[in-house]
Amino acid sequence: MIIILFEDGIQVDMMEKKTKTVAVMMSSYNGELFIEEQINSVLRQSDVDVHLYIRDDGSTDKTIRILQEYSDMDNVTVEYGRNVGVGNSFMDLLWSIPDTYDYYSFCDQDDVWETDKLIAAVTRLSTESGCALYASSLECVDINNNSIGIKFEPGREFDSTLLSAICRNQCFGCTQVFNKELFLLLYSRRPAKQLLQTKFHDAWVSVSAAAAGRILYDRESHIRYRRHGRNYNNSMNPGRVEKWKRRFSKLIHPKKGIPRVKWQGKS
Repeated sequence: MIIILFEDGIQVDMMEKKTKTVAVMMSSYNGELFIEEQINSVLRQSDVDVHLYIRDDGSTDKTIRILQEYSDMDNVTVEYGRNVGVGNSFMDLLWSIPDTYDYYSFCDQDDVWETDKLIAAVTRLSTESGCALYASSLECVDINNNSIGIKFEPGREFDSTLLSAICRNQCFGCTQVFNKELFLLLYSRRPAKQLLQTKFHDAWVSVSAAAAGRILYDRESHIRYRRHGRNYNNSMNPGRVEKWKRRFSKLIHPKKGIPRVKWQGKS
């Protein structure tokens, strides 16, 4: 209990608010150019208790050396793994971390987070019951962190329906934050490794949230999304939308064949 005494003698009792905990999951791969700046921006998040989990996906540059400088910190856990691809690497992280956090977040290695990125998500998610996913707009920056525009303009409609999540994923993984209920659902089922080879993990989270709960979209950007020639994420490419349209057409035209999705149980 916190008691505040004002100058006029009025006392106000304030219930002490517990700081929310957030597990941040980062997959790294040959990220020596930007990863240190990104790690520091994650650790500088305000008004939340952050634990950063990093899985290195077989880097061959100086990334390992940089990660070792952070590995002794109490709120940073680093795992060095073999190269399995970014989608499977993120899901390996999700399956390896404890279920003791209030919220969970994905994190790319080459962006820069504003200090309010996580608390903005937590504030929106805190009023939700059941599975809930938060995603936001993002500010695109160049290699030198100079702004080059916003991906989702305020006038563009955001569709949070299941149909939209299947056809085109509007929730970029680097902006995704979700509550424990959705984490437990994702933890209980996992798509086959073959499906995740095309960086499907963020789309999988979006579809799961749309099917089992809600997606909350924030038109404000709290992240500086760095675009450069070495980005693995090609989700900005309009061709990705067309690819998903073709996949979904197979669902509405059964004669064309429906690809079977294999499931893996946790071992």
